[in-house]
Amino acid sequence: MDLQRMAAYVERLEGDIHLVLPRFFAKAGKKTVHDFRVSVKRLRAVCALLEGTLDAFSSEEVELLLCPLYKRAGEVRKWQLIYQRLHQLEARHHAASTWAVLAKKQKQHAIDALIALANGFNITPLRATCAAARSRLIHLDIPRFAYALDHYWDDQLRSLHACYVQRSQVEKSWHEARRLLKQLIYQIELLHVAMPTVVLPKDLVKELKKHQDQLGKWHDAYQIWTTLLQMGLEDAALADVFERRLERQWSRATRFFEAWPHLRESLRALGKAYAQSAQQVPTPAMHKHKSGKRLRESIFPKNLNDLLR
Repeated sequence: MDLQRMAAYVERLEGDIHLVLPRFFAKAGKKTVHDFRVSVKRLRAVCALLEGTLDAFSSEEVELLLCPLYKRAGEVRKWQLIYQRLHQLEARHHAASTWAVLAKKQKQHAIDALIALANGFNITPLRATCAAARSRLIHLDIPRFAYALDHYWDDQLRSLHACYVQRSQVEKSWHEARRLLKQLIYQIELLHVAMPTVVLPKDLVKELKKHQDQLGKWHDAYQIWTTLLQMGLEDAALADVFERRLERQWSRATRFFEAWPHLRESLRALGKAYAQSAQQVPTPAMHKHKSGKRLRESIFPKNLNDLLR
């Protein structure tokens, strides 16, 4: 298990968040908001894995720091989606422009609030927690980590299985299922960086991404619909469009029910493989001649999403 590569991965995540913040002030567009939220989710997933496998490691301070900004970015994204959808419906269904205009105003309010919050963001606790994570990884007790990883992985699968057993159309439950699926994908990225010789089951990550994406589309449709109802939507034609879209997305999201038993077994086997590989593969010596920047460039593609392709 290459601990230097794991530490470099954490450093990359810290850098991604640090670099995206100034972009809020230039233009808090869809890509900027998306990049920030994905970077935070990746860092949260790594912190969750470290908290579940290392003694006395906590990311609570960073979570308290990032959570308000992350939620504000989520509000911006919600209004971006609502405005985009309403704007499309104006042309397709001759819907009144009143709702799109209102959504555009709400979107701008959310962007202004996000920029104000980002302006006072203190990067120091983030750097401190990431530095602590890198230090713990470099000096990791391998046998202890492998044992804890095995148990942590099983706990994650039990949490996802609880969502499968419940099979409820409750928004909170399926938002949690999607969060857990994304967390597993990002944790597989980290473990794949450290143990690239472990063979990923064919199309496993692709299937995980497909199901979390379908759950995400249903959740987006649900959020748009409930927000418009709270705004007092009375347009019968628009209401019918959104209701049918919500039903369609829910039908696709429930394919997770059919796939989960197979996915669960594949993920369980992968977790065992990582735990065994962590014990068997010796940790390479630190390569002092290679700078942190050169190491990151040698490990990662420009887009982290390419890691597991």
